[in-house]
Amino acid sequence: MRHPADRDGDDARPTRRPRGRQPPGSRGRNRFNAALLRLLTGPGRGVVALDSNADVAAEARSRLDYTGYGDVIVLTREGAFGVPEYAPYQRGIFTVGPWDLPPGFLAQFTNGARLVVPLRWRGQSRSVAFVRDGDTWRSESIELCGCEP
Repeated sequence: MRHPADRDGDDARPTRRPRGRQPPGSRGRNRFNAALLRLLTGPGRGVVALDSNADVAAEARSRLDYTGYGDVIVLTREGAFGVPEYAPYQRGIFTVGPWDLPPGFLAQFTNGARLVVPLRWRGQSRSVAFVRDGDTWRSESIELCGCEP
């Protein structure tokens, strides 16, 4: 499987990365997930990618532009606050393990929205798919994953 954000093939990944984080030191976790979501949603559907590291965000922006995903919004900021200026959202994915899911961030999602989050308990990471049901978030699926906290 070719890495969707690398049409030149310099970063092929044969694994399922949307539910977990890239290994430390690897390139492209932000552009990879953004490109996958953009492929799933289609052009102009409001894919927003965040990274707190400006260099990572700049590389993601450059590679997404290069590979034809220029309509993906890439921002440098702390992900815990979300992006209220582009809300509401129907889908979301964390590619790092958060310590908490802040109410202000969760409020940016519509009813019926799905949010995939890697959570760690009892020494193992699990990818949990939550669905918003009114003011409640319920887990719909849980899978073991290999992300870092």
